[in-house]
Amino acid sequence: QVSWEDAHRYCACMGGRLPTEAEWEYAARAGREGQLFPWGNKDIPLVDGQPQSNGPDGATKALYPRMSVFPDYQDGYATYAPVASFPPNAFGLYDMAGNVWEWCADDFYYQAYQYRVGTAPPDSLRRKSKIVRGGSWAYAPEQLRLSERGVFEAEGFWTASLGFRCIVEEN
Repeated sequence: QVSWEDAHRYCACMGGRLPTEAEWEYAARAGREGQLFPWGNKDIPLVDGQPQSNGPDGATKALYPRMSVFPDYQDGYATYAPVASFPPNAFGLYDMAGNVWEWCADDFYYQAYQYRVGTAPPDSLRRKSKIVRGGSWAYAPEQLRLSERGVFEAEGFWTASLGFRCIVEEN
């Protein structure tokens, strides 16, 4: 439950920053191009019968009956889970899909990819919406894809399905 502004300030106080969207996706993919999810290409996050991510499941549906959930999947958490409750990716990073959406440094601009560098409308640099990545326990299962993007208002907005991670550069 943290706003973009608070996440940004916290990272700065710790000598770091929020990741760009490109950095976040690189870290989440952990060298596995073409893969839909951190655990593979199946939409249900199970490997050898063990949960690999905190996503919407039966316990979540009990709290939120209208929510779309993974069928026949139980990760043990109705909402968010403690960090490192599931296996890390190949880079040793935890919770890159599911659990909570993660704030990125990037502003959101609708159809930004249609513009070449330096040709986007000037107001695109002053957007108040920010990119989030990773999906969360509160969103549809398909939103745990590594390519999934979300957007929330940066100013004063927070929800229990939002979090962040900081990047601290090595010296």
